[in-house]
Amino acid sequence: MASSEKSPELAPQPNPARRALLTGGAAGLAAVAGATLAGAQPASAQTQIQDVTWITPAANAVTDTTNIQNALNSGVALLAPGTFLINQTLTVPVQSPSLSGGPPLPSGSLIGSGPGATILVFSGTGPAVSSHGSVPLGTTGPQGNGARIMNLTIDGSNVGSGVVTSGLDVGDQADLLVWGVTI
Repeated sequence: MASSEKSPELAPQPNPARRALLTGGAAGLAAVAGATLAGAQPASAQTQIQDVTWITPAANAVTDTTNIQNALNSGVALLAPGTFLINQTLTVPVQSPSLSGGPPLPSGSLIGSGPGATILVFSGTGPAVSSHGSVPLGTTGPQGNGARIMNLTIDGSNVGSGVVTSGLDVGDQADLLVWGVTI
């Protein structure tokens, strides 16, 4: 006997791939925010808020290098996908104690859009990216706290022959985070 009742219509379901992408993107953003703001303190504490600067490639070594270094000096350099031409070492600042007894200066963060998506093509001498604390580990006194260098590729194939260079030079700091970096 056939039933005259209609089966209930199912509500449209979201695409699982889209949901995974959005959830993963939110989780990735939360991870970046957490890594960047890992030293966050309550609003009542003395803190210095970091500027976040979104940078797109200019395809000019002087402009790309200057734009990225200026952003690092004031906080976070968030790099768009693309190829950035770098002609001198980018220095990622490390949190250091304030000499005036005020809040510590914030560490810088160099964050790309993913290895292979954000590429730093280096043509200078020395390291492409450097980050060192001001107080060496093993000594008394506060250490520099945690620069963040994440989600990018450093390409040194444009360095001239006979030039000694390295892709990444870091040290003398606690809580350094280097993640998702291809050299």
